Amino acid sequence: MKKRKSPAEQITAARAVSTRKALALAAAVLAAAITATGCSGTGRTETEPESQAEITAGPAVNQPESPEQPHGGQTLQGPAAYVDDFYDAVNHDTLNGWEIPAEQADMSWFRKAREDNYSKVNDLIRQASSEAGQAEQEEGSDLYNIRALNLTGLDRETRDREGYGRTAGAFLKDLDSADSVSELLKACLQFQRDTGLFSLMGWYYEGDSGDSSVKVLYLSQPDSGLRREVWFSEDASNQKRVEEYKKYLTKLHENNGLSPEEAGETVDRVTDMMKDLASSTLKIEEVYDPEKTYNVCTAGEAANLYSASLPFRLLNSIFGIQEGEKTVVSQPDACRKLGSYLKEENLPLLKEYVKTCLYSDLSMMTDTASLDAAQEYQTAAGGMEKKKDFERTVSETVQEKLGFQCGRVFSETYFNEDAKQDVASIIRQIIDVYDNRLAHMEWMTESTRQEARKKLKAITVKVGYPDEWPQDKLSLVLKSPDQGGVYIDNIMEILKASQDYSFKTRHDPVDRNEWGMTPQTVNAYYNPGNNEIVFPAGILQAPFYDPQAEPVANLGGIGAVI
Repeated sequence: MKKRKSPAEQITAARAVSTRKALALAAAVLAAAITATGCSGTGRTETEPESQAEITAGPAVNQPESPEQPHGGQTLQGPAAYVDDFYDAVNHDTLNGWEIPAEQADMSWFRKAREDNYSKVNDLIRQASSEAGQAEQEEGSDLYNIRALNLTGLDRETRDREGYGRTAGAFLKDLDSADSVSELLKACLQFQRDTGLFSLMGWYYEGDSGDSSVKVLYLSQPDSGLRREVWFSEDASNQKRVEEYKKYLTKLHENNGLSPEEAGETVDRVTDMMKDLASSTLKIEEVYDPEKTYNVCTAGEAANLYSASLPFRLLNSIFGIQEGEKTVVSQPDACRKLGSYLKEENLPLLKEYVKTCLYSDLSMMTDTASLDAAQEYQTAAGGMEKKKDFERTVSETVQEKLGFQCGRVFSETYFNEDAKQDVASIIRQIIDVYDNRLAHMEWMTESTRQEARKKLKAITVKVGYPDEWPQDKLSLVLKSPDQGGVYIDNIMEILKASQDYSFKTRHDPVDRNEWGMTPQTVNAYYNPGNNEIVFPAGILQAPFYDPQAEPVANLGGIGAVI
């Protein structure tokens, strides 16, 4: 009988047996670059070309892995020696066998795994949308809502006819009828309360980064369209991106009734304002400095950042915010800059700015002409050869907006409890070895060692999928086309359900059972506020993890991620 190796021995064996695999994967998962987040409700400042984070401890976007050959693009006859070019020695055969799909910006193991998961979930969406799949669906169930959103998304005729739908359409009418800055702010704040989307300013509740057990009111900066680093860059690729962004916004205004000349003039005014707002935002390296972003004041003091142009009664009547309520302002200088625009003589410009932000935020979900404009921008700015087909844009939106609904169906179909327990065991093995090293780390003081081991012992491990599903806490029933459902209206219902729950529970303690990623996501993260590491089911597949593989191979794969 073979003796079972200890965790430490297994990890040592993994180094010897799977060095190549472990280091290649480690290089892939750690090659991430930080980017600033925006303030258009979804955390993005624009309709970004596709790019997602790889293994993060906070907001991050990966630098796509280059499929080009090393040494200036010269093709090598065979892999280089490890001592000469380790990257090529490990990845030569793989990179030679890969091609970047025309509708994608990059290719990597993460991309391949994401494509696999996309296909799996897309098949589940198609099944739910079929007549056979509809038979046993209960109203408001995961499959019921998935079917409704998907079918309304595929209904081109209704999308083109209904445009911005009820909620967003009514908001646009409120903007047009606003006779003062105060009325404009009222319309914008009410729309944010109902949907979570904002442009001028964003008020929301989430875990207090100064005390992770409670929620606190946050105030976010205005939407600058593009990041500061892009607006003011002298780099040719960023300047092209600005040019493409302006073309994109111009097409959106043309789609909404302006002549090409009027649309161009409107976009010039709005983007000048956006660039000016961006000049007062934090630099990218400052965004993750808590001393610069954790600015505590009262809600009344936060409102006063806008040069007395924001009546506090609006915050109280719409959000229920109290004047003395603790508030964290992430970028006060940007809020002050916006305050300089909140003057009656700027009302026409402010209307144009808010409309521009809304058109961009919803361009993938309204009429097909706006969708085409968004895809053309993504393709040009992201360096892709062609845009994605229409059906895929709908499926991706369903997978995003109903992420946990799709995630539960995905988990039930493709993930099992044995794999969940196996990965949890691997994580515990690595934690045990880490603890042993901390215990014998000579350079640490005893007090530091005790605190480090205490924190390590308290770490929460989440694997696969949530124990409690967030959609079970919401009252969400979407409408399919045969019920008169409209795509954009269904999306607004999803956003409203989330907003209602957020404000209903704003005074509750932070729910540590919540997940920041959906189960089908190919990624993982550490949340310092909750002291937790989270490994969604989506990343627990080859080449990162294989339940049939030897333990040393999985330690070299998912172990590198852990």
